[in-house]
Amino acid sequence: MAAGYAQSGDPVAKDYRNWRKENNAPYLSGGHGNRFLDNYSNNIARGYLKLRRGQTMPVGSILAKDSFTVTEGNEIFAGALFIMEKVTAESSPQTGDWRYLMIMPDGSLLGDSNNDSDDSMQFCHDCHKRVKSRDYLFLIPGKYRSKAAE
Repeated sequence: MAAGYAQSGDPVAKDYRNWRKENNAPYLSGGHGNRFLDNYSNNIARGYLKLRRGQTMPVGSILAKDSFTVTEGNEIFAGALFIMEKVTAESSPQTGDWRYLMIMPDGSLLGDSNNDSDDSMQFCHDCHKRVKSRDYLFLIPGKYRSKAAE
């Protein structure tokens, strides 16, 4: 999967697998198309799972989630790479100062919320609004959190 995402040329897609993995096993996410996810955080975002209500992540925090599906016949198919990046205050007030980016398994870009003419990522923020009090971040289910994340 990582090799496919890296074809996009995006620096996160090239490096995210070198970041800290925040979960101990892939988990199913309904909000990401019923795909299994693995979560990674860059050094700035470390500790995001301990974020308290009302706190915000520092600028430069990046979270990456690679994904895959498993068919009833146990075939595995790569899914999208979902990226959230905390941008400077007020640079993207419509998304709570988060940039949403989705890269497909072949390296093609599905969408980038930083592109003013691209509304394809609006559904990401529409969902993440539900956890606005935690700086728009959902948490990994407890039993899937890695020991390093605790």
